[in-house]
Amino acid sequence: MTSIVLEPYGKDHEAGLRQQLDAAGIVNRQDGVGYFWRQLIDEPYRRNSAVIVARQGEMIVGIAVVMCRAYGRPEGRCSMIIVFEDWRRQGIGTRLKEAADRHMAEAGMPLHYAMLYEGQEDALPFLEATGFREVCKDIVIAWNGGDYSYTPVEGVHCREYRGGDPVLNAKIAEFQNKAFVRETMVPHLTADSIEGILSGDGHWMMVAVEVATDEVVGVTECTDNALFPSISVARRYWAKGLAEWIGGLSLDRYIAAGIDKPWTIARPENRASIAYLKRMNWHPVSHSITYASPTGAAPADASVSEPATERN
Repeated sequence: MTSIVLEPYGKDHEAGLRQQLDAAGIVNRQDGVGYFWRQLIDEPYRRNSAVIVARQGEMIVGIAVVMCRAYGRPEGRCSMIIVFEDWRRQGIGTRLKEAADRHMAEAGMPLHYAMLYEGQEDALPFLEATGFREVCKDIVIAWNGGDYSYTPVEGVHCREYRGGDPVLNAKIAEFQNKAFVRETMVPHLTADSIEGILSGDGHWMMVAVEVATDEVVGVTECTDNALFPSISVARRYWAKGLAEWIGGLSLDRYIAAGIDKPWTIARPENRASIAYLKRMNWHPVSHSITYASPTGAAPADASVSEPATERN
């Protein structure tokens, strides 16, 4: 039998990967999973720092994807690992995970993150066997198509932003670092990382700026698919309608783009965010769990702590 070879993904692997994803019913899915894999085939290294294929002869039997975006404190990276059905339980997933670990360790990333959503519980034994442990649980919340409303806030200007302004990037990073200071799954942000999120990840933001001070006072991070990652508002604008305004403007953009079921996540304990989303007709639909595994790189911090429960 031909041995399994692990190697970096290249153009010559495209046809084989597309064939396997198509046979698994993945590539044409009209959801975030399908979007992820179609984008990977078209631009494998746009959002990912490593794409490693497991090959037997000319057949692609598995793939590991290491994303560029940083997660958590200490900083790590999230992966997506898939072994196609006929080749499972042969140790290929473990080899791909170890290859992803080496890539992250060489880049100085101490943690390897994985996220499981409802319906993916069959992957849990693999995660447990390869050193992952649970970090946090989230509720998946989706807009249900119902009514929502908002009113502009006096003295604040809002606009959609897709990057390109280093000064604004720095202001957004400073604001987000304060807003998510107790959220340990969000790494320290810089002007460069904000630009990377907007230009590399295909994300965009609705940014609220206070006219009198030119300070950023609210941000939503949004995507060109259905994921709505976050919303944050300066404390002095809490309960003044700013969250409804920037959240409503963002939802307007999703609907205009034909995305009828945007979704986000929230900590179960974060009652303020869940109440806000409910007011905007977002409701729980599922759950997700985040896991982490050490890569072998020395962490900048002593250990991984449990995430805080507050998110603005």
